Amino acid sequence: MDDSQPKRDSEPIELSDIRKEIGLIDKQLLDLIAARCDLAVSTLDVKRRHGLIPTDTRRERGVIRRSAVLARERGLDTELVHGIFRGVIDLARAALKAAGDSEPRS
Repeated sequence: MDDSQPKRDSEPIELSDIRKEIGLIDKQLLDLIAARCDLAVSTLDVKRRHGLIPTDTRRERGVIRRSAVLARERGLDTELVHGIFRGVIDLARAALKAAGDSEPRS
């Protein structure tokens, strides 16, 4: 065993508390992503009723641009945040596809 690595059972209580908070935030992030995907699917019926194309790439680009601005305001790496939002949009697209979006993109 490498002595430079602390044993998990002797982990400081503060570290354990911080890790619990991180775990809660991770769950919240996943809950929010799932809710966002559900909302994307909810738009599908509205778009169909109004004859709109289900996937709006122009809007997706706008979401990514806004995420970069918000990331910069918070001192976060804009490229990494861009990747996160690209992934969130990809998840929403997958949810749309599963819900029956088989129409071409705009």
